[in-house]
Amino acid sequence: MSDNVYTDGRAGETAEHGHIKSFVRRAGRMSAAQQNYYAEMMPKIGIPYAAQQIQLVTVYGRNAPKILEIGTGMGETTAKIADAHRDNDYLGVEVHVPGIGALCKQNSRTRTDQPADLRTRCG
Repeated sequence: MSDNVYTDGRAGETAEHGHIKSFVRRAGRMSAAQQNYYAEMMPKIGIPYAAQQIQLVTVYGRNAPKILEIGTGMGETTAKIADAHRDNDYLGVEVHVPGIGALCKQNSRTRTDQPADLRTRCG
């Protein structure tokens, strides 16, 4: 590694052009609780994929600052931040389906009175 560019093991890479990482959907097993919360919460907080621009004011039903979190992991931090800052709207994007299930679980536990400001997208 030189000049903050990782090139070890990457044939054809130069110090001028580092490798771009791409994240893809990972397979994983969902727990029964994650499956249940996913089924319950995704109709409420999920944004289905469509090949068009998302109208966030329409999705959230208000015009508040929008925060995009790429890679929510298991959702614990995302749910806590959204709970602490309800004046913002949060969109969490995650490729790990069990992580989305866990975020749904976190969201339902901490945000039963107002889950509308936290949305998620799997993909």
